[in-house]
Amino acid sequence: MKPKNAPFWIVAIAGIILDYFTKQAVIQWIVRTSGEAAIETMKAALAAESGARIIPMTTVIDGVLNFDFILNDGAAFGLFSKQAMGAWLLPLLSLVVSLGLMFYGWVWRIANRWEAIGYGFILGGAFGNGIERLFGINLLERLLGMEPNLSLRGYVVDFISVFPTTNLPVLNHPFPIFNVADIWINLGILCLLAVALTEPENGARGDTRGDKRPRPRKMK
Repeated sequence: MKPKNAPFWIVAIAGIILDYFTKQAVIQWIVRTSGEAAIETMKAALAAESGARIIPMTTVIDGVLNFDFILNDGAAFGLFSKQAMGAWLLPLLSLVVSLGLMFYGWVWRIANRWEAIGYGFILGGAFGNGIERLFGINLLERLLGMEPNLSLRGYVVDFISVFPTTNLPVLNHPFPIFNVADIWINLGILCLLAVALTEPENGARGDTRGDKRPRPRKMK
């Protein structure tokens, strides 16, 4: 029996797994390879409940791609901080979106493959960041030998930095640091936009292929 909406679930589960293990790898990397100064900076950021301190990890392509550690309390790409929206609003919103998409993918069959993939991308990203905001900081606290701090809930680990030395027009600062879950969410949005732009409503262009009603015969 073929599972319902297989592309939806495959993309979502792949995103959740990839996001989780990359974040855990980054946390392990930064704690084990950083010097004492970087560790103290991280502890100070956690103690001050501020993630806005970047700790450089490694340069992949000079001027193009870096891996830099930062704790982000905002939404995708650092938007909407928890100071503005509350510590629990973003985690709860992520989980509500995730549960809604799971219900949608479980109950209804999504006819368009790319629409299913798009929703799967969004589910994977929303669930990955939502779980991270609620529980992910625990590993970092344990590795640093710190007591658990509930006020730190709401943070996610970001580490992908593109064009880190180039300021964006208008914003006048480099592109925000992000993670795999952010990539998944934005890929999902792009898929859904592509579907909306390339697949008009049935009948909008006179398409009657889906209409199975019998046609009257022409009189000879």
